[in-house]
Amino acid sequence: IKGKTPKYGFASTPVAYKDRLLAVVGGVGAGVVAFDLKSGSVIWQKHDFGAEGMGLYASPIIANILGDDYLIVMSGTAVNGLDPVTGDVRWSFPHENQGKMNVPSPLWCSDGLLFISSGLVGTRALRFEKTGGKVQPKEVWAASKTGPSIGNQVRSGDYLYGASDTGMGPAFFSGISVKDGKVLWTERGFSKTSVLAPEGKLIILD
Repeated sequence: IKGKTPKYGFASTPVAYKDRLLAVVGGVGAGVVAFDLKSGSVIWQKHDFGAEGMGLYASPIIANILGDDYLIVMSGTAVNGLDPVTGDVRWSFPHENQGKMNVPSPLWCSDGLLFISSGLVGTRALRFEKTGGKVQPKEVWAASKTGPSIGNQVRSGDYLYGASDTGMGPAFFSGISVKDGKVLWTERGFSKTSVLAPEGKLIILD
């Protein structure tokens, strides 16, 4: 595999799916690579994700959307839904910042909402529709001033929590509404965070 080392080094975590391990590598023809879990041999490698911008950083996730499994991958310019068996792109939605570098991993929720975010662009909520047998993402809302440049967001009930570091001016830890993306409160002092939400509490690593 001839991939492209990201400018800031490899940061993503691969995800296991059935008999394979799915990893974002980056570079021409090696954006995503599927490895056999037992032998480590390459099953397939496809796409030029990471060849643009500063590389791939977000960890991929598996989500079942409207009855089908998808490998969700953040490239430098979009969020992409891949068939985890073949590696083919089934859907895509633009999400590009100035540096073409999307670091936070996508967040899939059981009510059918997908949240994507990055510095300088903010956060988007997507919902999916199936028309003529094809699944397509639709934007529910976009909030340009809320979204981490690194780290992650978590959802607890009707609220989304995470750092709002858009790369311009001061950064805050924010609670925003899942319904419409409105900022409900902000707190200074937590600019680049990893966050968990166990049992209704927030655990913040800054």
